[in-house]
Amino acid sequence: MNLGTVIKICKMLFQLFWFLATCCTFVVNALWLCCNFASVSFPWLMLAFFLVLLASKFVKLKSPSDEVVRSLLWKSEKEHGCGDDWPILNRGGGYDAPDNSLAAINQCLAQKCQKILLNLSVTSDGQAILLHKSTLEKANINEPVSKLHSSFFDSFSITEHHPLGQMFQSEKVLTFEKLLKLLESSEATVFLLASQITPRLLEIIREAATRCPVFTKRIIFCCSSPVAIYQLRQRCPDLVCGLWMEKSYHLRMPPYLNSSTILLSVLGAIYRNIIA
Repeated sequence: MNLGTVIKICKMLFQLFWFLATCCTFVVNALWLCCNFASVSFPWLMLAFFLVLLASKFVKLKSPSDEVVRSLLWKSEKEHGCGDDWPILNRGGGYDAPDNSLAAINQCLAQKCQKILLNLSVTSDGQAILLHKSTLEKANINEPVSKLHSSFFDSFSITEHHPLGQMFQSEKVLTFEKLLKLLESSEATVFLLASQITPRLLEIIREAATRCPVFTKRIIFCCSSPVAIYQLRQRCPDLVCGLWMEKSYHLRMPPYLNSSTILLSVLGAIYRNIIA
């Protein structure tokens, strides 16, 4: 190997080393710039979130027993651990029956669909019923359920304004108490979604979970308020709850939370620590 070839090889190695050094410098500068932007934008907010995250570990509630959770989600060992996802029928309307109706629930059970999501609302006089606002809208009633008296629903037929209502018998709005009696003789799991959180609704859930054993064995209570879930599970540790996250929930959040993946992750960890 002559001297010229050695010089060319050394020159190529130097250029390669210089290129790698330039790339490393660029990456370091880019990361430093990102850190500077992050430190200017969210320093105290990030610190506060992490402190709350650590504090939430000390106020975390005891999780429901694995046996209770398994009994709600899997009815047999064959279902447990299977690869197929089990369906959850929204408002029990998987077979064209009126939403939140007894007919819809019975059809689900007849087809061996054991997971049903129903909507829980409270009337102006504090009575719990299974009804979604869309059912009222079909009847051109724009008042929320919370402003209607329970006596209004004594003559309200949920099948009358349903598109396929002629295929079903006339049916009134199903009450919460009737649902509990139905679940006493059924193995269905009901995901009970609260349409609106009120002190009266929380009182109804606490009373039902305390006096009715079937509640914690057949119902998963869902709502969009982590505070409400925390209050309920303080009194009823075996109550299985779900935090309902809708698109509108993210729209109501401050812009700095929606724009930061780290802050959203920390917020989710706080929720899990408190209500899990």
